[in-house]
Amino acid sequence: RELAERTKRLTLKASELSSQKKASRVTASSGKNLPVVGGMEKSLRLSAAALLIENVLYHRETAALGRAFRQWSTTTSTLRAVSQHVHVAEVMNRQLQATREKLAKLKSHLKSEQKKRGERNLAKEFRGWS
Repeated sequence: RELAERTKRLTLKASELSSQKKASRVTASSGKNLPVVGGMEKSLRLSAAALLIENVLYHRETAALGRAFRQWSTTTSTLRAVSQHVHVAEVMNRQLQATREKLAKLKSHLKSEQKKRGERNLAKEFRGWS
């Protein structure tokens, strides 16, 4: 919407400049259109220069806004990805802890079953041979 308003305003200024340019010509006695050297031509140049400066500043501002948005977007997506990786790492850590606890329970259960049966621990005996 803002761009449409700016375009409309620039179009009106351009039409004003062309009408000023037409008005700044004076018909001489020979019938030729000659430019007026006075204030009208100077005001036309100043208006055109002001319009040019306004356009340059507008485009510079738009480019800076675009850069800021792209930087914000990149930073946001990076932070989101890192956050997701941290969440996955936390879940994996909990699973690892649960697995360690289950292995410790299984190991103690197998040792108690082995003692109940009176079986020898062949692994300990084998280590003693070396």
